[in-house]
Amino acid sequence: MFIAQPVYLSDYNETAFKGVMVLRVDVNLLASRESLGQTGQSFLVGSDGLVRSNKPLSACKTALADKATSPIILDAARGSEDFGLSQAG
Repeated sequence: MFIAQPVYLSDYNETAFKGVMVLRVDVNLLASRESLGQTGQSFLVGSDGLVRSNKPLSACKTALADKATSPIILDAARGSEDFGLSQAG
């Protein structure tokens, strides 16, 4: 899986597009549930709430098909810095 983000450089007069930063994410890393207990899981969520990877505990595919509804997950996906627990994704 790849994640991309535009890169801009700002000076005193203008902001200019300089390129794209691309990150390759090993989906097997997300599937690892080590130290998460029986019900813990990790998955990617976009700022629109759309789940970008499969949830490890789901019986069906969730990537690009499921939406996160938990306020703490949606806030984090939109860039908020905080912490908390979610009972359901």
